[in-house]
Amino acid sequence: MSSTETTKQQERLRSLKRTGMLETLTWKEARSLFHERQVALIPVGATEQHGPHLPLGTDFMIPSAIATEVAKRGGFVSTPVVPVGSSYHHRQFWGTLWVSPTILMQYLLEIAHSLKYHGIDRLIFVNGHGAGNTFAVQECRQYLRKEGITALVYEWWYGMRDLTEELFRKPAGHADEIETSLMMAIAPSLVCSECFSEAEKGAVNSWGVTHFGAETYFDTIDFSPNGAIGRPTLASAEKGKKLFEASCKQLLDLARWLAKTDDLSIREHVQLEDEAETDAEMKGGDKAQQEKSGRRGGSP
Repeated sequence: MSSTETTKQQERLRSLKRTGMLETLTWKEARSLFHERQVALIPVGATEQHGPHLPLGTDFMIPSAIATEVAKRGGFVSTPVVPVGSSYHHRQFWGTLWVSPTILMQYLLEIAHSLKYHGIDRLIFVNGHGAGNTFAVQECRQYLRKEGITALVYEWWYGMRDLTEELFRKPAGHADEIETSLMMAIAPSLVCSECFSEAEKGAVNSWGVTHFGAETYFDTIDFSPNGAIGRPTLASAEKGKKLFEASCKQLLDLARWLAKTDDLSIREHVQLEDEAETDAEMKGGDKAQQEKSGRRGGSP
């Protein structure tokens, strides 16, 4: 290989490693990346209806965009997005795909095992679909901890409550002004702005239906005839950019913290004060007995 070819290859590697996007690398380039990085981001989403104005991929496009940007800024690995989640409750709307929470959890566990095999055991699931995926990703991180893998879950709407209230004055819905603003910021060509009025006419103001303190719906169509909850006409790309930037900064801070944190092991049983003293005395007695036995027996 000539010096010019070597230089071009090195430049390519530096450029790709800066993005951290695993799917863009060759296996040799990935080897170099895994030797240098401590944290991997795993974007997880859904392919499901988002009213008549947003694409089916909204819930995986948003976390994928956030994870990709943070990997680039912070020097982390970002895996390809998991595009199908637990969306059974949206199935009456055409194009929605789903897997069960159990299948989703098993799939994520095995991705985590793959990353650990390559040397990364600190992970962040960047989840973009709350109602269906949250249970699976939260259970997944508990299982992984028992296997020596530390996994956290980042959900942009959970971390951005103060900002969403400031920008939108109401809690998040579904295909509402918040998600619509984010999509206008990251994929404006996929947003049907001329459909906003139609979406809002068929939308409801809040998620679900309750009677006497209990949720009495089963599927989204039970309370929203067009799948939208909220007011997409209030959305703007400017608001979306502010929310996207704040989410990226927050996830970047979280990933950097995870990379530097030392004690992530599972804690031992809680002990009462007198139990701790008794254990210490027993251990001291055992040590003294071992030393006494050693003196008596001598060297073998």
